Amino acid sequence: MIDHVLTAMVRHRRVALVAALLAGLGLALGDAHAVAFALVACLIVFSVLALKYRRPTRLEVEDRAFATLVWPQPVALAVALTVLGGNSVYNYLAAAIDGDLDGLDVTLAVLYIAVLAMLWFVVWTPPRLRLTPDGIVQRRPLGSRVVPWEALDPVAPLFAEDRARVVLNVERGDLVAARGLPGRAYSLESGTDPAFLCRVITEYVTEPGSRAAIGTEAELNRLNRL
Repeated sequence: MIDHVLTAMVRHRRVALVAALLAGLGLALGDAHAVAFALVACLIVFSVLALKYRRPTRLEVEDRAFATLVWPQPVALAVALTVLGGNSVYNYLAAAIDGDLDGLDVTLAVLYIAVLAMLWFVVWTPPRLRLTPDGIVQRRPLGSRVVPWEALDPVAPLFAEDRARVVLNVERGDLVAARGLPGRAYSLESGTDPAFLCRVITEYVTEPGSRAAIGTEAELNRLNRL
């Protein structure tokens, strides 16, 4: 059941964030702070349980490409903090109207809003790997990097650093194109099982003829049966 809840939260993560903000404001308006904190506690429990979430051995079709799944833990945490944030923002506004807001309260409010905005940004545009017929797109919130298949080590194109992260083994850095601030590392946290992802990418590196089928439903069904 928990897996289904986390999967639904990830799939509808933008709706969940907006709903969490409205819930926090609504509970504050109704003076139901105990309910708000109970809801936040439940969501934090979900975010902790997400750390043990078994990453599926599958990909998704996205704009004529295959994309890794989104890891649910930061989504659950962002939703929890958004409920708390909506509740806190209302309280800060009420205190400001009553003239009870001091400098420390303002500082804490600004810091909280900044952290919440950063979480929203990461969850709204989560880091993912996209496999295209031309190569791998390493997408992060502040930038992206395109790694052609020919740029990867033909023997060991990538490896699973742990049960959550994969690292691309780039041999021809001169072929890599970057945009924005993609970061220096070729590692990325994946919501898709790293071992499965390694098998898929290794196949495309060693069998160039199969790349043309990337992004099709037929190829996705074949991969998801691996």
